[in-house]
Amino acid sequence: MAGGNPGQLAPLIRQAITSDGPLPVNPVATALLKARAAAAAAAPAPTPIGAMPSLAATISGKVFKFPVNTSRLDSLALTFAKEGSARVDLTYYGEPLSVPIGLDGVYRTGPHGPFRLPAGATGKWTSDTEFLLGLNFIANINHYTLAIRFTPEQTIAVTVNEASGLMRNGQLVGTPSL
Repeated sequence: MAGGNPGQLAPLIRQAITSDGPLPVNPVATALLKARAAAAAAAPAPTPIGAMPSLAATISGKVFKFPVNTSRLDSLALTFAKEGSARVDLTYYGEPLSVPIGLDGVYRTGPHGPFRLPAGATGKWTSDTEFLLGLNFIANINHYTLAIRFTPEQTIAVTVNEASGLMRNGQLVGTPSL
């Protein structure tokens, strides 16, 4: 709620839900609410995984380091396995993390985030040289979208957006770790 700041929003919500008595029973609205809650909780259907560009094998496992930045990302490596699985290894706030990536549009979630809290990732190749990564630190409210472009100079140009407003259209350049 409120990007992790319920103190500002809670008084407004309390005012909006004040009532002198209970609301009348409404079985139709109750059923609709339950159906919508179930639909929101359901995982999306997987989509077919497209062919990976040849670049995927070249950059697989290569670590790219970033200068100090407001996204809190220190380094990043994408690893693509032959059977179609992938993961992102990154250093976030100085902490090494490894998060599986759902290449089929479905988050692979688990205790992969900071402090071993829930996190997940999805990703897809949007061109032969660009990969779009969704990285969601669920328990920390941070949800990053990283548009990663692999350059001929062997660096990566990353546009970073973070859902809570921590970073908007941030530009990072990652250089290969030696």
